[in-house]
Amino acid sequence: MFDLSLRFIMQCSRRQFTLTLCMVLFCVCTSSANEKPQLELATTAKRQNAIILAAKALQPSVVSISALQSRSGSAVNPLDEYFRNFFHFPYGSNRFGSRNKPVQNLGSGLIINPEGYIISNEHVVGGASAITVTTSTGIELEAEIVGADKLTDIAVIKASTSEPLSAAALGSSNDLMIGEWVVAIGNPFGNLLTDPSPTVTAGVISALHRDIRPDKNRVQVYWDMIQTDASINPGNSGGPLANVLGQVIGINTFIFTRGGGSLGIGFAIPINRAKKIAFDIIKYGETRQAWTGMEVTEKVTRMENKRFLVVSEIEKDSPAAEAGVREGDIIISIEKIPVTDKLSFLYRLETFCVGDSITLDIKRRNREYSLSLELEPLPQHYKMSYIPELECYLRQVDAQLATKHHLISRHGVVISELDQSSFLYRTGVRKGDMIIAAGRYRIKSVRDIESVIDLYASPALLVLSVERSGAIYFVEVVLTKK
Repeated sequence: MFDLSLRFIMQCSRRQFTLTLCMVLFCVCTSSANEKPQLELATTAKRQNAIILAAKALQPSVVSISALQSRSGSAVNPLDEYFRNFFHFPYGSNRFGSRNKPVQNLGSGLIINPEGYIISNEHVVGGASAITVTTSTGIELEAEIVGADKLTDIAVIKASTSEPLSAAALGSSNDLMIGEWVVAIGNPFGNLLTDPSPTVTAGVISALHRDIRPDKNRVQVYWDMIQTDASINPGNSGGPLANVLGQVIGINTFIFTRGGGSLGIGFAIPINRAKKIAFDIIKYGETRQAWTGMEVTEKVTRMENKRFLVVSEIEKDSPAAEAGVREGDIIISIEKIPVTDKLSFLYRLETFCVGDSITLDIKRRNREYSLSLELEPLPQHYKMSYIPELECYLRQVDAQLATKHHLISRHGVVISELDQSSFLYRTGVRKGDMIIAAGRYRIKSVRDIESVIDLYASPALLVLSVERSGAIYFVEVVLTKK
Protein backbone atom coordinates (compact mmCIF):
# COMPACT_ATOMS: atom_id res chain seq x y z
CA MET A 1 0.00 0.00 0.00
CA PHE A 2 2.83 2.30 0.87
CA ASP A 3 4.55 1.50 -2.45
CA LEU A 4 1.36 2.30 -4.38
CA SER A 5 0.98 5.63 -2.63
CA LEU A 6 4.61 6.53 -3.26
CA ARG A 7 4.31 5.61 -6.96
CA PHE A 8 1.17 7.79 -7.25
CA ILE A 9 2.94 10.73 -5.65
CA MET A 10 5.93 10.39 -7.96
CA GLN A 11 3.65 10.26 -11.01
CA CYS A 12 1.86 13.40 -9.86
CA SER A 13 5.21 15.08 -9.30
CA ARG A 14 6.30 14.19 -12.83
CA ARG A 15 3.06 15.64 -14.23
CA GLN A 16 3.48 18.82 -12.24
CA PHE A 17 7.14 19.11 -13.27
CA THR A 18 6.25 18.61 -16.93
CA LEU A 19 3.42 21.13 -16.69
CA THR A 20 5.64 23.63 -14.93
CA LEU A 21 8.42 23.18 -17.51
CA CYS A 22 5.94 23.77 -20.37
CA MET A 23 4.67 26.90 -18.71
CA VAL A 24 8.20 28.23 -18.26
CA LEU A 25 9.09 27.53 -21.88
CA PHE A 26 5.87 29.19 -23.03
CA CYS A 27 6.61 32.27 -20.99
CA VAL A 28 10.17 32.44 -22.32
CA CYS A 29 8.98 32.15 -25.94
CA THR A 30 6.24 34.70 -25.37
CA SER A 31 8.67 37.08 -23.73
CA SER A 32 11.13 36.70 -26.61
CA ALA A 33 8.37 37.33 -29.15
CA ASN A 34 7.31 40.51 -27.35
CA GLU A 35 10.85 41.74 -26.91
CA LYS A 36 11.79 41.35 -30.60
CA PRO A 37 9.55 44.15 -32.01
CA GLN A 38 10.50 46.35 -29.07
CA LEU A 39 14.17 45.74 -29.84
CA GLU A 40 13.59 46.55 -33.51
CA LEU A 41 11.78 49.76 -32.58
CA ALA A 42 14.62 50.75 -30.29
CA THR A 43 17.17 50.05 -33.02
CA THR A 44 15.15 52.05 -35.58
CA ALA A 45 14.87 54.96 -33.17
CA LYS A 46 18.65 54.96 -32.73
CA ARG A 47 19.15 55.00 -36.52
CA GLN A 48 16.91 58.01 -37.02
CA ASN A 49 18.64 61.37 -37.17
CA ALA A 50 17.77 64.98 -37.95
CA ILE A 51 18.21 64.51 -41.71
CA ILE A 52 15.78 61.56 -41.78
CA LEU A 53 13.20 63.47 -39.75
CA ALA A 54 13.58 66.59 -41.93
CA ALA A 55 13.13 64.56 -45.14
CA LYS A 56 10.13 62.72 -43.72
CA ALA A 57 8.46 66.01 -42.73
CA LEU A 58 9.07 67.67 -46.09
CA GLN A 59 8.50 64.90 -48.64
CA PRO A 60 4.65 65.22 -48.70
CA SER A 61 5.05 68.88 -49.77
CA VAL A 62 7.25 68.15 -52.81
CA VAL A 63 5.64 67.50 -56.19
CA SER A 64 6.86 66.44 -59.61
CA ILE A 65 5.99 68.85 -62.44
CA SER A 66 5.44 68.03 -66.11
CA ALA A 67 5.03 71.10 -68.32
CA LEU A 68 4.27 71.09 -72.05
CA GLN A 69 6.26 73.90 -73.63
CA SER A 70 7.17 75.13 -77.10
CA ARG A 71 10.82 75.63 -77.95
CA SER A 72 12.34 77.38 -80.93
CA GLY A 73 15.77 77.57 -82.51
CA SER A 74 18.22 74.85 -83.36
CA ALA A 75 21.44 75.84 -81.63
CA VAL A 76 23.01 74.22 -78.62
CA ASN A 77 23.03 76.41 -75.54
CA PRO A 78 26.54 77.94 -75.48
CA LEU A 79 26.81 77.53 -71.71
CA ASP A 80 25.95 73.83 -71.76
CA GLU A 81 29.39 72.71 -70.71
CA TYR A 82 29.56 74.83 -67.60
CA PHE A 83 26.12 76.01 -66.63
CA ARG A 84 23.00 73.91 -66.97
CA ASN A 85 19.46 74.65 -65.90
CA PHE A 86 17.40 71.55 -65.32
CA PHE A 87 15.24 71.20 -68.35
CA HIS A 88 13.43 67.93 -68.99
CA PHE A 89 16.13 66.34 -71.13
CA PRO A 90 17.13 63.51 -68.80
CA TYR A 91 20.60 62.83 -70.14
CA GLY A 92 21.88 66.39 -70.04
CA SER A 93 21.01 67.45 -73.58
CA ASN A 94 19.99 71.09 -73.51
CA ARG A 95 19.49 71.34 -77.25
CA PHE A 96 16.61 73.49 -78.38
CA GLY A 97 14.24 71.90 -80.87
CA SER A 98 12.82 73.27 -84.08
CA ARG A 99 10.52 76.28 -84.12
CA ASN A 100 7.33 75.81 -82.07
CA LYS A 101 8.15 72.18 -81.36
CA PRO A 102 6.23 70.99 -78.27
CA VAL A 103 8.43 69.43 -75.62
CA GLN A 104 7.78 68.03 -72.18
CA ASN A 105 9.74 69.83 -69.47
CA LEU A 106 10.17 68.08 -66.12
CA GLY A 107 11.01 69.60 -62.77
CA SER A 108 9.96 69.82 -59.15
CA GLY A 109 7.81 72.11 -57.07
CA LEU A 110 7.02 72.94 -53.46
CA ILE A 111 3.52 73.29 -52.01
CA ILE A 112 3.40 76.57 -50.05
CA ASN A 113 -0.34 76.76 -49.47
CA PRO A 114 -2.94 74.03 -48.74
CA GLU A 115 -5.18 75.50 -51.45
CA GLY A 116 -2.76 74.23 -54.10
CA TYR A 117 -0.27 77.08 -54.62
CA ILE A 118 3.11 75.68 -55.65
CA ILE A 119 6.42 77.49 -56.09
CA SER A 120 8.93 76.39 -58.73
CA ASN A 121 11.43 77.84 -61.20
CA GLU A 122 10.27 79.94 -64.14
CA HIS A 123 12.47 77.92 -66.47
CA VAL A 124 10.50 74.80 -65.46
CA VAL A 125 6.97 76.07 -66.20
CA GLY A 126 7.38 79.33 -68.14
CA GLY A 127 5.31 79.47 -71.33
CA ALA A 128 3.71 76.07 -70.68
CA SER A 129 0.42 75.29 -72.42
CA ALA A 130 -0.38 72.46 -70.01
CA ILE A 131 0.97 71.56 -66.56
CA THR A 132 0.50 68.38 -64.54
CA VAL A 133 1.76 67.95 -60.98
CA THR A 134 2.18 64.59 -59.25
CA THR A 135 2.15 64.43 -55.46
CA SER A 136 4.38 62.14 -53.40
CA THR A 137 1.46 59.71 -53.09
CA GLY A 138 1.03 59.47 -56.88
CA ILE A 139 -2.04 61.71 -57.29
CA GLU A 140 -1.98 63.67 -60.57
CA LEU A 141 -3.48 67.18 -60.62
CA GLU A 142 -3.86 69.70 -63.42
CA ALA A 143 -2.30 73.10 -62.73
CA GLU A 144 -2.08 76.54 -64.29
CA ILE A 145 0.43 79.39 -64.03
CA VAL A 146 -0.52 82.12 -61.57
CA GLY A 147 2.48 84.27 -62.44
CA ALA A 148 6.19 84.13 -63.13
CA ASP A 149 9.24 86.35 -62.94
CA LYS A 150 11.90 85.54 -65.54
CA LEU A 151 14.51 87.78 -64.00
CA THR A 152 14.60 85.96 -60.66
CA ASP A 153 13.54 82.58 -62.13
CA ILE A 154 10.60 82.18 -59.74
CA ALA A 155 7.12 81.00 -60.76
CA VAL A 156 3.90 80.13 -58.94
CA ILE A 157 1.38 77.59 -60.24
CA LYS A 158 -1.93 76.49 -58.73
CA ALA A 159 -3.07 72.89 -58.74
CA SER A 160 -6.78 72.10 -59.06
CA THR A 161 -7.64 70.17 -55.91
CA SER A 162 -10.74 69.57 -53.81
CA GLU A 163 -8.69 68.38 -50.83
CA PRO A 164 -6.15 70.49 -48.91
CA LEU A 165 -2.54 69.74 -49.79
CA SER A 166 0.37 69.40 -47.39
CA ALA A 167 2.13 72.78 -47.28
CA ALA A 168 5.81 73.02 -46.39
CA ALA A 169 7.24 74.89 -43.43
CA LEU A 170 9.14 77.91 -44.80
CA GLY A 171 12.18 78.92 -42.80
CA SER A 172 14.50 81.91 -43.08
CA SER A 173 17.60 82.40 -45.22
CA ASN A 174 18.89 85.32 -43.15
CA ASP A 175 20.68 83.27 -40.49
CA LEU A 176 22.28 80.49 -42.55
CA MET A 177 25.70 79.16 -41.59
CA ILE A 178 28.41 77.84 -43.87
CA GLY A 179 28.91 74.16 -43.03
CA GLU A 180 25.43 73.46 -41.65
CA TRP A 181 23.68 70.32 -42.91
CA VAL A 182 20.99 70.62 -45.56
CA VAL A 183 18.83 68.26 -47.61
CA ALA A 184 17.84 68.71 -51.26
CA ILE A 185 14.55 67.13 -52.26
CA GLY A 186 13.11 66.74 -55.74
CA ASN A 187 12.28 64.41 -58.61
CA PRO A 188 15.44 63.82 -60.65
CA PHE A 189 14.80 62.48 -64.15
CA GLY A 190 11.06 62.97 -63.67
CA ASN A 191 8.81 60.19 -64.88
CA LEU A 192 11.67 57.86 -65.76
CA LEU A 193 11.25 56.72 -62.16
CA THR A 194 7.90 54.99 -61.61
CA ASP A 195 7.87 55.73 -57.88
CA PRO A 196 6.42 59.25 -57.38
CA SER A 197 8.05 59.77 -53.98
CA PRO A 198 10.78 62.45 -54.04
CA THR A 199 14.51 61.73 -53.89
CA VAL A 200 16.51 63.02 -50.93
CA THR A 201 20.20 63.98 -50.94
CA ALA A 202 22.20 65.51 -48.10
CA GLY A 203 25.14 67.88 -47.89
CA VAL A 204 26.21 71.14 -46.34
CA ILE A 205 26.01 74.81 -47.18
CA SER A 206 29.28 75.40 -49.01
CA ALA A 207 29.03 79.17 -49.41
CA LEU A 208 26.61 82.09 -49.17
CA HIS A 209 25.98 85.23 -51.24
CA ARG A 210 27.25 83.65 -54.45
CA ASP A 211 26.85 85.90 -57.51
CA ILE A 212 26.72 84.25 -60.93
CA ARG A 213 27.62 86.75 -63.62
CA PRO A 214 24.71 87.02 -66.08
CA ASP A 215 25.31 85.82 -69.61
CA LYS A 216 23.85 87.59 -72.63
CA ASN A 217 22.10 84.35 -73.63
CA ARG A 218 20.11 84.18 -70.40
CA VAL A 219 17.44 86.43 -68.96
CA GLN A 220 17.75 85.19 -65.39
CA VAL A 221 19.76 87.01 -62.76
CA TYR A 222 21.35 84.69 -60.18
CA TRP A 223 22.75 86.82 -57.37
CA ASP A 224 23.11 86.22 -53.64
CA MET A 225 22.66 82.48 -54.13
CA ILE A 226 23.14 79.64 -51.64
CA GLN A 227 25.84 77.16 -52.69
CA THR A 228 25.57 73.53 -51.56
CA ASP A 229 27.31 70.23 -52.19
CA ALA A 230 24.05 68.28 -51.73
CA SER A 231 23.69 66.34 -54.98
CA ILE A 232 21.28 68.08 -57.37
CA ASN A 233 20.37 66.46 -60.67
CA PRO A 234 18.18 67.17 -63.73
CA GLY A 235 14.59 67.34 -62.53
CA ASN A 236 15.46 68.82 -59.11
CA SER A 237 14.86 72.40 -60.29
CA GLY A 238 12.11 74.01 -58.27
CA GLY A 239 12.45 71.60 -55.35
CA PRO A 240 13.34 72.67 -51.81
CA LEU A 241 16.66 72.96 -50.02
CA ALA A 242 15.91 72.50 -46.31
CA ASN A 243 17.72 72.62 -42.99
CA VAL A 244 17.74 69.74 -40.51
CA LEU A 245 14.61 71.14 -38.84
CA GLY A 246 12.65 70.46 -42.03
CA GLN A 247 12.35 74.18 -42.80
CA VAL A 248 12.79 75.28 -46.42
CA ILE A 249 15.70 77.69 -46.80
CA GLY A 250 16.03 77.78 -50.60
CA ILE A 251 14.69 76.70 -53.99
CA ASN A 252 17.10 74.45 -55.92
CA THR A 253 17.81 76.06 -59.28
CA PHE A 254 20.96 74.98 -61.12
CA ILE A 255 24.40 73.39 -60.90
CA PHE A 256 27.82 73.88 -62.39
CA THR A 257 28.68 70.84 -64.48
CA ARG A 258 30.98 69.71 -67.27
CA GLY A 259 29.05 66.66 -68.34
CA GLY A 260 25.48 66.99 -67.08
CA GLY A 261 26.05 65.25 -63.74
CA SER A 262 26.46 66.73 -60.29
CA LEU A 263 29.93 67.93 -59.30
CA GLY A 264 28.82 68.96 -55.83
CA ILE A 265 28.37 72.61 -56.83
CA GLY A 266 24.67 73.40 -56.70
CA PHE A 267 22.85 76.67 -56.18
CA ALA A 268 19.54 77.61 -54.59
CA ILE A 269 17.54 80.84 -54.49
CA PRO A 270 17.26 82.04 -50.85
CA ILE A 271 13.77 81.34 -49.55
CA ASN A 272 13.26 84.87 -48.18
CA ARG A 273 13.52 86.27 -51.70
CA ALA A 274 11.56 83.40 -53.25
CA LYS A 275 8.61 83.62 -50.87
CA LYS A 276 8.34 87.42 -51.18
CA ILE A 277 8.19 87.10 -54.95
CA ALA A 278 5.74 84.21 -54.70
CA PHE A 279 3.43 86.07 -52.31
CA ASP A 280 3.58 89.13 -54.59
CA ILE A 281 2.51 86.95 -57.49
CA ILE A 282 -0.32 85.38 -55.49
CA LYS A 283 -1.58 88.72 -54.17
CA TYR A 284 -0.93 91.06 -57.12
CA GLY A 285 -0.57 88.69 -60.08
CA GLU A 286 2.96 89.95 -60.75
CA THR A 287 6.23 90.77 -59.06
CA ARG A 288 6.39 94.30 -57.77
CA GLN A 289 9.69 95.77 -58.91
CA ALA A 290 11.54 97.71 -56.23
CA TRP A 291 12.34 101.38 -56.88
CA THR A 292 15.04 103.62 -55.43
CA GLY A 293 14.42 106.74 -57.51
CA MET A 294 18.04 107.36 -58.39
CA GLU A 295 20.23 107.01 -61.46
CA VAL A 296 23.89 106.03 -61.25
CA THR A 297 26.76 106.58 -63.67
CA GLU A 298 29.82 104.41 -63.98
CA LYS A 299 33.18 106.18 -63.89
CA VAL A 300 36.86 105.15 -63.85
CA THR A 301 39.69 106.65 -61.80
CA ARG A 302 42.51 108.06 -63.90
CA MET A 303 45.46 106.89 -61.85
CA GLU A 304 44.36 103.45 -60.63
CA ASN A 305 41.93 102.66 -63.48
CA LYS A 306 39.32 101.48 -60.97
CA ARG A 307 35.59 101.64 -61.59
CA PHE A 308 33.19 103.38 -59.25
CA LEU A 309 29.57 104.54 -59.25
CA VAL A 310 28.35 108.09 -58.89
CA VAL A 311 24.75 109.15 -58.26
CA SER A 312 23.86 111.21 -61.32
CA GLU A 313 20.15 111.89 -60.81
CA ILE A 314 17.58 111.67 -58.00
CA GLU A 315 13.82 111.77 -58.41
CA LYS A 316 11.95 114.18 -56.17
CA ASP A 317 10.16 112.50 -53.22
CA SER A 318 11.75 109.16 -54.12
CA PRO A 319 13.11 106.64 -51.58
CA ALA A 320 16.66 107.81 -52.35
CA ALA A 321 15.73 111.44 -51.77
CA GLU A 322 14.03 110.63 -48.47
CA ALA A 323 17.05 108.57 -47.35
CA GLY A 324 19.33 111.57 -47.85
CA VAL A 325 21.17 110.45 -50.98
CA ARG A 326 22.54 113.38 -53.01
CA GLU A 327 23.73 113.79 -56.57
CA GLY A 328 27.47 113.28 -56.72
CA ASP A 329 27.57 110.71 -53.92
CA ILE A 330 29.82 107.70 -54.62
CA ILE A 331 28.13 104.34 -54.04
CA ILE A 332 30.39 101.99 -52.06
CA SER A 333 28.15 99.04 -51.21
CA ILE A 334 24.60 97.74 -50.81
CA GLU A 335 24.07 95.75 -47.62
CA LYS A 336 27.86 95.77 -47.13
CA ILE A 337 28.40 94.03 -50.48
CA PRO A 338 30.60 96.20 -52.75
CA VAL A 339 29.24 97.44 -56.08
CA THR A 340 31.66 98.97 -58.55
CA ASP A 341 29.78 98.93 -61.85
CA LYS A 342 26.26 99.74 -62.97
CA LEU A 343 25.40 96.17 -63.86
CA SER A 344 26.24 94.85 -60.40
CA PHE A 345 24.32 97.76 -58.86
CA LEU A 346 21.16 97.00 -60.84
CA TYR A 347 21.35 93.25 -60.29
CA ARG A 348 22.06 93.66 -56.60
CA LEU A 349 18.88 95.72 -56.26
CA GLU A 350 16.97 92.94 -58.02
CA THR A 351 17.68 90.65 -55.07
CA PHE A 352 15.49 92.82 -52.82
CA CYS A 353 11.74 93.29 -52.74
CA VAL A 354 9.32 96.12 -52.17
CA GLY A 355 9.24 97.04 -48.49
CA ASP A 356 12.82 95.95 -47.81
CA SER A 357 15.00 98.40 -45.97
CA ILE A 358 18.54 98.31 -47.34
CA THR A 359 21.77 99.85 -46.09
CA LEU A 360 23.49 102.01 -48.67
CA ASP A 361 27.11 102.92 -47.95
CA ILE A 362 28.21 106.10 -49.73
CA LYS A 363 31.18 108.44 -49.87
CA ARG A 364 30.66 112.21 -49.87
CA ARG A 365 33.48 114.73 -49.73
CA ASN A 366 35.94 112.11 -48.46
CA ARG A 367 33.62 111.04 -45.66
CA GLU A 368 31.68 107.77 -45.58
CA TYR A 369 28.03 107.48 -44.55
CA SER A 370 25.59 104.59 -44.09
CA LEU A 371 22.06 105.44 -45.19
CA SER A 372 18.90 103.39 -44.69
CA LEU A 373 16.72 103.30 -47.80
CA GLU A 374 13.26 101.69 -47.93
CA LEU A 375 12.36 100.31 -51.35
CA GLU A 376 9.00 101.30 -52.81
CA PRO A 377 6.97 99.85 -55.72
CA LEU A 378 8.16 101.03 -59.10
CA PRO A 379 5.67 103.58 -60.49
CA GLN A 380 3.76 102.27 -63.47
CA HIS A 381 5.34 104.65 -65.94
CA TYR A 382 8.84 103.51 -64.92
CA LYS A 383 8.36 99.78 -65.53
CA MET A 384 10.93 98.14 -67.80
CA SER A 385 10.99 94.82 -69.62
CA TYR A 386 14.08 92.85 -70.55
CA ILE A 387 14.28 91.63 -74.16
CA PRO A 388 16.95 88.90 -74.30
CA GLU A 389 17.15 88.90 -78.12
CA LEU A 390 18.14 92.58 -78.04
CA GLU A 391 20.06 92.35 -74.75
CA CYS A 392 18.47 95.48 -73.31
CA TYR A 393 15.69 96.83 -71.12
CA LEU A 394 12.82 98.64 -72.83
CA ARG A 395 10.22 101.01 -71.49
CA GLN A 396 7.19 102.51 -73.18
CA VAL A 397 7.66 106.17 -73.99
CA ASP A 398 5.74 108.82 -72.06
CA ALA A 399 5.81 112.61 -72.01
CA GLN A 400 8.48 112.74 -69.32
CA LEU A 401 10.81 110.36 -71.19
CA ALA A 402 10.22 112.13 -74.50
CA THR A 403 11.15 115.48 -72.95
CA LYS A 404 14.18 114.07 -71.15
CA HIS A 405 15.65 112.46 -74.29
CA HIS A 406 14.42 115.10 -76.80
CA LEU A 407 12.24 112.62 -78.68
CA ILE A 408 9.76 113.79 -81.29
CA SER A 409 7.76 110.58 -81.77
CA ARG A 410 5.15 109.86 -79.13
CA HIS A 411 4.89 106.14 -79.90
CA GLY A 412 7.72 103.68 -79.34
CA VAL A 413 9.84 101.96 -76.70
CA VAL A 414 12.82 103.66 -75.08
CA ILE A 415 16.02 101.79 -74.30
CA SER A 416 16.28 102.18 -70.53
CA GLU A 417 19.32 100.02 -69.80
CA LEU A 418 21.95 98.68 -72.19
CA ASP A 419 25.00 96.58 -71.41
CA GLN A 420 28.18 97.91 -73.02
CA SER A 421 29.07 94.38 -74.18
CA SER A 422 25.80 94.00 -76.11
CA PHE A 423 25.53 93.96 -79.91
CA LEU A 424 23.28 97.04 -79.93
CA TYR A 425 25.80 99.09 -77.96
CA ARG A 426 28.63 98.06 -80.26
CA THR A 427 26.61 99.24 -83.27
CA GLY A 428 26.15 102.69 -81.73
CA VAL A 429 22.77 102.38 -79.96
CA ARG A 430 22.64 104.18 -76.62
CA LYS A 431 20.43 104.50 -73.56
CA GLY A 432 17.62 106.96 -74.28
CA ASP A 433 17.28 105.96 -77.95
CA MET A 434 13.78 104.90 -78.97
CA ILE A 435 12.76 102.00 -81.23
CA ILE A 436 9.82 103.14 -83.36
CA ALA A 437 9.68 100.28 -85.87
CA ALA A 438 10.94 96.70 -86.28
CA GLY A 439 10.98 95.43 -89.84
CA ARG A 440 7.79 96.70 -91.44
CA TYR A 441 5.89 96.88 -88.17
CA ARG A 442 5.28 100.03 -86.11
CA ILE A 443 6.23 99.65 -82.45
CA LYS A 444 3.98 101.25 -79.84
CA SER A 445 4.65 99.03 -76.83
CA VAL A 446 7.04 96.42 -75.44
CA ARG A 447 4.47 93.78 -76.29
CA ASP A 448 4.60 94.90 -79.94
CA ILE A 449 8.31 94.25 -80.26
CA GLU A 450 8.02 90.90 -78.46
CA SER A 451 5.31 89.89 -80.95
CA VAL A 452 7.46 90.93 -83.92
CA ILE A 453 10.42 88.90 -82.61
CA ASP A 454 8.13 85.88 -82.25
CA LEU A 455 7.25 86.13 -85.95
CA TYR A 456 10.84 85.58 -87.03
CA ALA A 457 12.64 82.26 -87.24
CA SER A 458 16.05 81.91 -85.62
CA PRO A 459 18.50 83.13 -86.75
CA ALA A 460 17.00 86.02 -88.72
CA LEU A 461 17.90 89.57 -89.75
CA LEU A 462 15.71 92.32 -88.30
CA VAL A 463 16.02 96.03 -89.15
CA LEU A 464 15.20 98.43 -86.31
CA SER A 465 14.17 102.04 -86.88
CA VAL A 466 15.62 104.06 -84.02
CA GLU A 467 15.14 107.69 -83.04
CA ARG A 468 17.73 109.78 -81.21
CA SER A 469 17.01 113.42 -80.40
CA GLY A 470 14.58 113.68 -83.31
CA ALA A 471 16.86 111.99 -85.89
CA ILE A 472 16.08 108.55 -87.31
CA TYR A 473 18.72 105.89 -88.00
CA PHE A 474 18.59 102.16 -88.77
CA VAL A 475 20.24 99.17 -87.14
CA GLU A 476 20.44 95.59 -88.43
CA VAL A 477 20.13 92.95 -85.71
CA VAL A 478 20.68 89.21 -86.09
CA LEU A 479 17.98 87.60 -83.94
CA THR A 480 18.89 84.47 -82.04
CA LYS A 481 16.09 83.10 -79.89
CA LYS A 482 17.00 82.84 -76.22
